[in-house]
Amino acid sequence: MCIHIEAKSGQNIRVNKIKDYLQYRKRFYAIPGFREYYRNENNRRALSRVRVLMWLGIVLFAACFILDYLLYPDQAAFFLGLRALFAGITVICLMISRSEWGQRHILTIVFFNALLGDWSISLMSSQIGGWTSLYFVGNITVMMGVTMFIPWRPRVTLMYCLAVLFGYVAINGLFHPFTLPMIIPVTFICVVMALAYFSSMSNEVGRMTELSWRLEIEKAHESLKTQNDIIKKQLDQAKQIQRTLLPPMQQSLNGINVGAIYEPSEELSGDFFDTLTVNGYVYVYLADVTGHGLPAAQVTYLVKSIFQTALNRDMELSELFDLVREQYVAHGLKYDLGLQLARFNTKTRVMEFIRSNAPDPIMVDAKGEGTILEFPVSPLISAVNYDRTKKANVGQVTLDPDSFVYIYSDGAFEFVQKTGNAFGQRRLLKAVANSHNEKWPESLTQSLQAENAEDYFPDDLTILRMSFSS
Repeated sequence: MCIHIEAKSGQNIRVNKIKDYLQYRKRFYAIPGFREYYRNENNRRALSRVRVLMWLGIVLFAACFILDYLLYPDQAAFFLGLRALFAGITVICLMISRSEWGQRHILTIVFFNALLGDWSISLMSSQIGGWTSLYFVGNITVMMGVTMFIPWRPRVTLMYCLAVLFGYVAINGLFHPFTLPMIIPVTFICVVMALAYFSSMSNEVGRMTELSWRLEIEKAHESLKTQNDIIKKQLDQAKQIQRTLLPPMQQSLNGINVGAIYEPSEELSGDFFDTLTVNGYVYVYLADVTGHGLPAAQVTYLVKSIFQTALNRDMELSELFDLVREQYVAHGLKYDLGLQLARFNTKTRVMEFIRSNAPDPIMVDAKGEGTILEFPVSPLISAVNYDRTKKANVGQVTLDPDSFVYIYSDGAFEFVQKTGNAFGQRRLLKAVANSHNEKWPESLTQSLQAENAEDYFPDDLTILRMSFSS
């Protein structure tokens, strides 16, 4: 009893699978937007195939006149007229297919054009033996060629094949009685008709499956494009916000002139700089967060907040560095921070300087000669490698009236030249000295861009120039 139930259940499953397969159009049409998409893509695909098939039909249909002439010379003139008529109408159909109306109705046009070819062959066979003529092979050839290449719906394919069969039987029946020999050509045409129908169904399932996948991909692409546009818009807004958090690119604070070049490698930068004045001192710092883009930019907001909170009273520069380092590490971020911190005393013209995981500054004197100022390295600002016992190392230098100090992120020299060599700090020193003029931001930027092998800098680029007012 159990076996009987399982067999019946299995049989029902097979029946349901067959029904489900035969109702495939419902499944695909349930996909939003698929019906219109499929119709447009099917017409587009059909258009190129129909034109090729029509030209091929003209050539082959005309070439078969050689067979007419050799086998049935007495009918050659009549057959030539039929073939010429078909070729002429096919050329007209090709011309119509160039129009907008013709492109929309291309599947209907080729239906009647192919049917004309089949009926012409049936008329020829009726004149040279009827049911016993082997010209019915021409009907089969046209049927197979058309149904293989043209993406009709299965029911349209069936209608076309039935019309071919009807035309063959009707036309030959006008000239010859219905006799036993007709079974052979009719049977072959019926077999080809069945094959064409199921082949058309299989091809349509394949086309619909392919186009449904393509539609899903296109929808996903459009969705991603929309999301990308939204993200880009948000990044542009974030970029504007980050820019507003920066001080002016050219400013003067208590007798200290500060100029800046600021070139993010992406929409948002991991570099950040700021200037503050406390108790007559001018503080300038340049922070370089490892990485760039949105995560690094968010860290720069934290750095600005830490400095504003920490620098609320008079303190030594080393104390300020240790406090900033301690507060940054307390957040437990995985991003290390490179920091250059300078403090200017306008009375003594002394610049105190601390660098952590950052390059040495450059000084250009009144003669335009550049020098790399070597300062001691302070502890790394990192939550991973934090050592409370290590303290800041402060260096200082007294600046001449017409000298300038440049601090910069590693993006200013860590790029590849067009020659394939690394640019490096020595070449940056030369470029800074050569661009030492009133229009230094433009001239130095152009000089670096001319050396860069790429159209963009691989890392965020920030250069600050500081000097005492004369």
